[in-house]
Amino acid sequence: MAYEWRNESDPPVLQCTGEMGHIECGELRNELLVAVSDGRDWSLDLSGVTEAGTLFVQLLMSAKLMAESQGRTLSLANVSTPVRSAFERVAVEIGA
Repeated sequence: MAYEWRNESDPPVLQCTGEMGHIECGELRNELLVAVSDGRDWSLDLSGVTEAGTLFVQLLMSAKLMAESQGRTLSLANVSTPVRSAFERVAVEIGA
């Protein structure tokens, strides 16, 4: 798993690549907490995610809710097929 900020974008984009298992979600959680506390709108590019589970879905939904509670927007962009499948397994809409 890797993630990289593309701050030249408006809003800034955090690009995630690779597998998103338990260990990777723990590492990404810390990065998402920092991003949410930054007070800006931002986006997650999920095009490079090759494997995702229900924990990843939960992490994304939690980050989205935290951003919204602060009046900010977290958008999910370029959602890969594995991420779509993970959302379907837990019966949650990606845009929810």
